[in-house]
Amino acid sequence: MAPDSSVPENIAGFVGTWDGISDLGPTTMTFVVTEVNAAGDAIAIYAWAAGEEKGFQGPVLAKIEGNMLTMPAIFGPSYSLTFEMQSDGSLTYIYGVIGSDKKTVEKEYPSVFHKAK
Repeated sequence: MAPDSSVPENIAGFVGTWDGISDLGPTTMTFVVTEVNAAGDAIAIYAWAAGEEKGFQGPVLAKIEGNMLTMPAIFGPSYSLTFEMQSDGSLTYIYGVIGSDKKTVEKEYPSVFHKAK
């Protein structure tokens, strides 16, 4: 569904289906943003597959601030997913492990997503 015309371009740009490959190994990932609003709220779905292993999260309420979309904790309260819109239209993805101070990302596994055609 196309975003309403009142939705800022930096938020509307997240809508769609995105495909990526993780730097963690041969992990295929798909990220879908189905809805956004002018306040930066988004409905998102994340799925991955590595050989016989598969995972799925969503739909969940995510938040867009500036050029970053953050999904709530995935696979437990000490993990996060962040997608950053790049100037070339791709998304940089960081699957992070949150530190004991609840702020520090102790490990980052960056990957790049491109909008599916």
